[in-house]
Amino acid sequence: MSKNKMKYRFIHINKTAGNSVHDWFLRNDYPLSEKRSHEIPVVFQPNTIYFAIVRNPYARVLSQYKHWKDNLKRIDDNMQFEYYLENLDRPSAWIKKQIYLNYYAPKCNMSCYSWLHKCAKETKLKVFKHEELDKLVKYFIKELNFKNNFAHADLGKTIGCNNKIDQYYNTNCYEIVTRRMEKDFDIYGYKRYNEF
Repeated sequence: MSKNKMKYRFIHINKTAGNSVHDWFLRNDYPLSEKRSHEIPVVFQPNTIYFAIVRNPYARVLSQYKHWKDNLKRIDDNMQFEYYLENLDRPSAWIKKQIYLNYYAPKCNMSCYSWLHKCAKETKLKVFKHEELDKLVKYFIKELNFKNNFAHADLGKTIGCNNKIDQYYNTNCYEIVTRRMEKDFDIYGYKRYNEF
């Protein structure tokens, strides 16, 4: 089957430039079918290439926290990052009461890369790194003749986080994320805090 007849489906992990990817596909007249990471398909369709973006775990967890707190206002203003991390398994401790009562789904599941590795062995799955978005751009320019008009604030950056991580992370925060996402560091080669 020629590559122009292949379908592309996007597995969207929160805080990995997914909205920017979706918008880029639309600007190139290619409506993109996507699945959220908590809606991973059980059966992968034939003649379809699935792709996903992973991100430095420290940066992604912090970005999720700031997005929920500053943009979506789901977390109280005085909620500290460390408390949020310590209570991830008890969302009622950190999410605003009215939000928790009306809506809560495990969309901020911390470790979601290890199953990607398993899927990559079983189907046509391409995994790109958030810190190397230029590789994703080059791939789709080549495969689908896309225009070079991808727009994202982190394009070309190596850290992959607009926030200054050390302003939020202390040793305990680093250890929590490192412990919970151990496989993610191993599989995708991200450095742990004590390897910086």
